[in-house]
Amino acid sequence: MIKKVIVLLMMLSAVLQAAAFSVTVALPEKPGKYETLAAKELTEFLRKASVKVTQLAPGKVPDVKKNVIWLGWNSFSLANISEKPADFGKEEYLIRKIGNNLVVTGGKPVGTLYGVYALLNRLGIYFIAWDEVAVPKLELTTLPDINERKAPAFAGRQLFNRYPNRFRDYKGIKADKGFWQFYLRNFFNGITPDFNHKVLYTGDNVRRSSRVKYIHNFYDYIKIDLFKTHPEYFSMDKRGKRNPNPFGRSTQLCLSNPEVVKLLSANLLAVIRADRKGLPQEDWPVYYNITPNDASRNICCCADCKAVVVAEGCETGILFRFTNQVAEIVCKEFPDVKLQTQAGLDNDIVPKTKLHKNVTALYCDNFIDSSCFVPLTEERAKAIARWSQVCGGDLMVWDYWNMGLGTYFNPPRPEVVCDAVISDVRRFKKLNVNSLFVEAERDFIISQNFIDMEYFLLGQLAFDPSQDAEKLISVFINNYYGAAAPYMRNYLDVLRAGVKQQKKMQTACFAVKWDFLTPEFAYANYKLMQKAIRAVGRSKKHYIRVAVECVPLYFSILYYWRSNEEYFAKNNVKKETVFKQLVKLSNAAIRNFDFRKSGIVQRGLNRRLELLSADLPLPEQFKKYSRHHVFGYTHLKTVAHSRSRVAADPDALAGKAAVSEFHKSIPFTDPRCKLFSVYDYVNKKNFQVKADIKDEKYHWYTIKNVEISNNTIFTAHLWMTQLNLSQAWEFPHTGDRRVNTYDVHFRAKFTGPAFVKDSKSPNAVYVDLVVLTRD
Repeated sequence: MIKKVIVLLMMLSAVLQAAAFSVTVALPEKPGKYETLAAKELTEFLRKASVKVTQLAPGKVPDVKKNVIWLGWNSFSLANISEKPADFGKEEYLIRKIGNNLVVTGGKPVGTLYGVYALLNRLGIYFIAWDEVAVPKLELTTLPDINERKAPAFAGRQLFNRYPNRFRDYKGIKADKGFWQFYLRNFFNGITPDFNHKVLYTGDNVRRSSRVKYIHNFYDYIKIDLFKTHPEYFSMDKRGKRNPNPFGRSTQLCLSNPEVVKLLSANLLAVIRADRKGLPQEDWPVYYNITPNDASRNICCCADCKAVVVAEGCETGILFRFTNQVAEIVCKEFPDVKLQTQAGLDNDIVPKTKLHKNVTALYCDNFIDSSCFVPLTEERAKAIARWSQVCGGDLMVWDYWNMGLGTYFNPPRPEVVCDAVISDVRRFKKLNVNSLFVEAERDFIISQNFIDMEYFLLGQLAFDPSQDAEKLISVFINNYYGAAAPYMRNYLDVLRAGVKQQKKMQTACFAVKWDFLTPEFAYANYKLMQKAIRAVGRSKKHYIRVAVECVPLYFSILYYWRSNEEYFAKNNVKKETVFKQLVKLSNAAIRNFDFRKSGIVQRGLNRRLELLSADLPLPEQFKKYSRHHVFGYTHLKTVAHSRSRVAADPDALAGKAAVSEFHKSIPFTDPRCKLFSVYDYVNKKNFQVKADIKDEKYHWYTIKNVEISNNTIFTAHLWMTQLNLSQAWEFPHTGDRRVNTYDVHFRAKFTGPAFVKDSKSPNAVYVDLVVLTRD
């Protein structure tokens, strides 16, 4: 009996296989590498979708009466398509149903490949993340009836999210490969800085040299070593001094100096020649970027440069004049090369000088006082339209999202940018923007919410903004989170609603606490995410993905525990419970990637979690201030020459303190050991106060009107103790630097005979708390 059942099952299986829909994939006789890849990708994913596929050798002619997908320009497409190969742009594709045949072709080099990805998307197969492909089971009875010819909406489509940087630094080899495949399959076509060699395809408009930095590259062309012999080549500051920063921040070149024009042009020509000698012609860079170094609103304050700025009406004018002069020299030898410089450097005033025909511009989103969470404002839209007109429709927009990197996503907070992304991409197209560069740097320790979904949305909409964005979101959610998908969709919806309802503007790189983060919201979504965790069951992959989305919420609950404590207590949830859950979830989340140097990520996570477990108190006298930041032993920097350490101290308000008990060469009796300072590495400013020591108890001290930057430290005992204050820095809204000016209060004590006569304690300098206040 059992044998008969087995035989019947085998017969049934054979019948089903025979009845399965099958297709034949045909290639031209001499396919290009992207056409060969197109056949491979099409065959692989149709088979995963339960379609029987036969891939023929290049040039082999199939039976046209069967279901055939013809790729590229072959005998069938050339005979049956009225359009000619020369009619298509390099990235334009055509999909056309002809009888039982489907033609997928287009321009070279990638039109056919893009057509295959578009076809797969139409069939419901989407490449939603670096580690996930949505592949439904297809029950086809015929090839889809498609007649579509399409070119990408933007010539350049670039995403800078730091994935390649992290995979290189921490050796995430599998994830690295997955990222570049995702990048190609979702129609991104530009480099990400420093990674030209790994991009699987680069479009003409975004193919740049790897011999110079992608942006902020003045010092790549003229080295700062020349300052010793030619200080006049470098910018003058408002004090009348020329002093280049070796890191290229806040200092520039003197663009009115004719020798600078000649030298930069000569060095750029050398770069172009080297590129063309070392690369095949199809890989020659087309665009060469010449843009100012970072973190400065002024090019040069010398008399000649200022005269040009006055004549032009804006700082961008001197940049346009300079780049035009370089173009005149460079394009005599290389008329096909295009130069790109920066538009709207200091404001949105259009200069009087028009751009050279071989020069275009890059317009950066002013993230200092604009928001990545809401759609493009009318004011900014009008500015982009003006610059696009100046560039003859060849403008690139550099757009910023809510960036990670610790500095900007600090403290971590629940939020999304997807609604602004959907709206802005469509608006950019209407504004005649030619290329998009999106800087959306993921935080790899505590990630921004739904950031991978937003990357997927960007790739799809930058190619075709007319797509149904809500459908794309559903595709991602339903295929990425497994059984937790309904809960994750609910959570996404409440975040979207909360961001839309925000009254005060949140800027791209520094957002304060969201209005919607009430105790009621925190608790309701804490419970929602608990349900999502339970829903995934034993699926490790889906548990990790849900954990990634939980962490910003849990962190925020604990960071604002003083506000949340009463409501959570009413619902019988203790702080210790939430913290234990956060530790477990955040440790799972950092295993989302195959980092071989996982210890580095783990230590970074531990430092962030310590901010919560330490629970640094805000003393009562500082609660009256509208803005305050508390720092303590959790912010102690590791310094090579220092033995400063964290020590338990019952006298410390925080329970622990940073203590320094050693200096290799200077005795504690040296008066300088009584100095405390706040040092700003960016502006090179030092603010000091000297302690008046009376006993071995803690006392408060104050340094008033201290301007900090995103690289500022508090120091004690001749810099043996250093606390990082950078968390308190925010981008100066509307250029007002006073937002980063604080009074710095700190609580410190001195022990030992070097400080207090007849003391029996060891010589030491203790720092308990540092509190920054501002009204």
